[in-house]
Amino acid sequence: MKRTLIIDFHFIGHHLHYIRLYAEALLDNGCQVTVAIPKEALQTNEFKVHLEKLRDKITLIPFKDCPNKNLKKLFLIRSITKQTKSNHVYLPIMDGFLQTATMVMYKQWPGVRDVPHEGCLFTGSYATKTKHNLLYRFKQSINEWLVVHTQFERVYFLNLAVYEYLKKKNYPMLKRAVAMPEPLEPVSPCNREELCAELNLDPNCKYILSLGVQSLRKGTHLLINAFCKANLPENSRLLIVGSIMDEVKTIISAPDIDANPNIIKIDRYISDKEFFEYLDVADVIALPYLKHLGSSGIANRAIIRNKILVGNSFGYMGSLVEQYYRGIIHSDEIGSLKEALEKSFGDIPEEADNIFVKDFSLFHTEEQFKKTIIGDTSVY
Repeated sequence: MKRTLIIDFHFIGHHLHYIRLYAEALLDNGCQVTVAIPKEALQTNEFKVHLEKLRDKITLIPFKDCPNKNLKKLFLIRSITKQTKSNHVYLPIMDGFLQTATMVMYKQWPGVRDVPHEGCLFTGSYATKTKHNLLYRFKQSINEWLVVHTQFERVYFLNLAVYEYLKKKNYPMLKRAVAMPEPLEPVSPCNREELCAELNLDPNCKYILSLGVQSLRKGTHLLINAFCKANLPENSRLLIVGSIMDEVKTIISAPDIDANPNIIKIDRYISDKEFFEYLDVADVIALPYLKHLGSSGIANRAIIRNKILVGNSFGYMGSLVEQYYRGIIHSDEIGSLKEALEKSFGDIPEEADNIFVKDFSLFHTEEQFKKTIIGDTSVY
C-alpha cells in the first residue's frame, strides 16, 4: 500500500481545507494517509470543520515548535518521513522551502532520496510584470532558477499566470509542472431576501463586501477610507466580515469611522455556511490586496457567481480581474480605489451566459482539484 505523508506548517485560512482534499483524494485512491500539522491547528474551528471527521481514517501527527526557517522545515519533513516510513510526500503549500530544497540539494539527502515529493506553489513574483530595481529583479531571477531546477517529482501551480509564464519559456521541468485548479464549491441557488433576513441585513441596500481575515496586507484600511470618500448611492453599505486584526482595529476604531452607520463590521470567525451566505448576498466583492502575488479563493468564488469584482491591479489577481467582464481594477492609491467603487455602481454588464465564467467554473472545482492530486490533469 502507498504510505503517503501530507505535511503543512500553516493552518489559518484555506490550508486545512486543502489538506482535507488531499487526504480524501488519496484515501479514495487506496492510500494510507498520515497528516502532520502544528499542534495549535487542532484547537481551531478550521480543524473541526475540515479534519475532525477524518480522524478515524488518517494518522494524525501534531508537531510542536513549528520551524520558521525553511531549512529547519526540510529537516522536519525528512524526520517525519522517516518516522512514518512514508513512501510519498505531499506538501500542499511549499512556497519558500521548495527553493531552499533546490539550494541544499534536499532530494539527495539520505532518507528522502528515493521518496517522491510533490506539492503546490501559490506565488511566483518572477512572473509578475512590475517595475522594480535591479537588485529585486536579480533576486527574482534566482527565485525562478531555483523553482525550475527543483528535484521534486511534481509541482502544482495554483497561480495559473506563473504556469503560463513557465510554459512560454519552455523549461524542461514543465514535464513535472501541473496547472492546479482552485477547489471551488458548486454554487447553489439562493433567495437574497431570505439571506438578508437570516443575516439581519436590509434587502433594499447594496452591499460592498470585504470577506475573510481583515489585515493591512489585504488593504482593509484603504477600502474603509475609500468607501468613506466615495460618491455612492445612499443605500450602499460596506460589509467588513471576518476576524479583524489588531493592526486594522486601530484604524476602524477612529470616531468618524466607528460611528458610520453605513459600515457594518462582523468581527469574528465566519463559518463556511456564513461565508457563502455573505458572498451570495453581496453586490460588489472588494479585494484591495496590497502586492498580493498568489491566487485568491474569494476572487474565484466571486467570478463563478457573476458578482461585480473590484480588485488591485497587481499580480495574478490583477490579470484575472482584468479578464473578467464584471471586474474593475485599481491601484494602491485611495483615489483609484474610490473611483473603482464608484464605477462598480455604474453600468456593469449582467451577462450570465459568459464563456470565460463557464470555462472558469468547469476547471476550478473540488473534483478537478482531487483529480490533479492523483495525476489526472486532462481538463486544463
